[in-house]
Amino acid sequence: MRKKSKTSLFACSLVLLLILGIQLFSARTVMAQSEDTYNPIAYNLRGGTSHVSGQLTDVQFDDGNYIVFESYSTGIDTMKSVDSNRSDVDSSTSKGTHSSFSAQQYGPDSIYDTLTEENTASGASNTTLINAESFEGTWAPIGWTETGAWNRESNQAYGGIYSADFDGPAFGSASGDLDTPDLNCFDATAIYVSFYFREDVGLAAEFQLRFWNGSTWVNIEYLGGYSLGWHHWEMKVTNSQYFKSDFKIRWRADAVDNGESAYVDLVTVKKEVEMDNYELDLEVQWTNANYDETNEELAIYADKGKNTHSLNFSSGYMIVGDGTPNWGSTAGTISFWIYWDTIGNRPWGQNNDMETRFSASNLVIDWGYANSLISNASFASARWYFIAIVWNGNHDELCLYIGDQENLPILDAYSDTWTSAVSTVGVTENNFMASRGGIDPTDGLGDDLRYWDISRNLTELQSDYNTELTGSE
Repeated sequence: MRKKSKTSLFACSLVLLLILGIQLFSARTVMAQSEDTYNPIAYNLRGGTSHVSGQLTDVQFDDGNYIVFESYSTGIDTMKSVDSNRSDVDSSTSKGTHSSFSAQQYGPDSIYDTLTEENTASGASNTTLINAESFEGTWAPIGWTETGAWNRESNQAYGGIYSADFDGPAFGSASGDLDTPDLNCFDATAIYVSFYFREDVGLAAEFQLRFWNGSTWVNIEYLGGYSLGWHHWEMKVTNSQYFKSDFKIRWRADAVDNGESAYVDLVTVKKEVEMDNYELDLEVQWTNANYDETNEELAIYADKGKNTHSLNFSSGYMIVGDGTPNWGSTAGTISFWIYWDTIGNRPWGQNNDMETRFSASNLVIDWGYANSLISNASFASARWYFIAIVWNGNHDELCLYIGDQENLPILDAYSDTWTSAVSTVGVTENNFMASRGGIDPTDGLGDDLRYWDISRNLTELQSDYNTELTGSE
């Protein structure tokens, strides 16, 4: 009866294994006790059965060990990369287009990177400031200025019908200047200047080319002494003294005599600006991820840092220190982040002649005197803005930079004729989210108020404008 029982048990087990999609191959063995047993010597996997744990010996002996056969679903697995911009699970937008990072161009691999900021910009971009001006329209062209006998004439032209011309008088000599409009090259890394010129009857030092560097005219070249006919003049300007918001070019006719003439035509000026695009790169790997739900996603949550608070005011303000710190240096930079619940009032100030205030939706900078600068940008409520005021009394420069939660700060307003000073105005009370003595408190949020006793440039501001203060600076 015992032999019959064991045979029936094996038969039942064999039926179950066949149902799972497993085919066993057995060989008959005669045991010393003259008892027949069936020992599997191999198996084939069928259907969706693909995962096996255990050994054949686990079913050849009644020792409590077993082979485990598992069948997985043949459904389609869904993979999603951080480089995609879609979500197939929770309908949220996945963030990240990081394939341009150098750290990712050789992966995925076994090297896991730290969170890194990288400039993925493609390089420089050119902006045309004057496009082949050939003086065909009304004289002088819009924005251009001229003195003396400069005019447009058709007796000589390199392109079109007219050129700019200066003729000596019938008796004696005469002088005059032809100037381009102010050209904003404050953010330039290079300036490209191109034009055609000619001089008749042996002009030498009388025909001059000059550049304006924001404070004075610099002589670049004498254009006289060339052979008769048209000549092409061009230069890539890399000297940063000309990277001003009011850069311009002057053609100077100096003491030109009777019968002498100077001509200018087809003037083109371009500026080159470096393009920046900073992104974050992180290469990670998940191990032992248990995909056992119908819809799943893996996500990385970035640490926002320890500075997760800002100042919240509706009718109050912050006194800087004990109110006496004097930020009225000869040169300096003040910057802060601000979020207006209601646009208006005075975000910062320490004196009647050193404060910020609003006129409608525009920010007014009183720096030594009223209305020193007025923002070109209009502000809106319920949005974070970055504001930086930069001044340099040694160069008569006053700048206003503005950015926001999505855009880098850029130059918004600029003056190179700011001849005042804040080093002598003193301090009534240094306040943030209000002005001196708590006048006109601002309704909103303020954060990351900073002061330097140097004038910081745009590159320096953009490098850390979004770096949070930790309190240990």
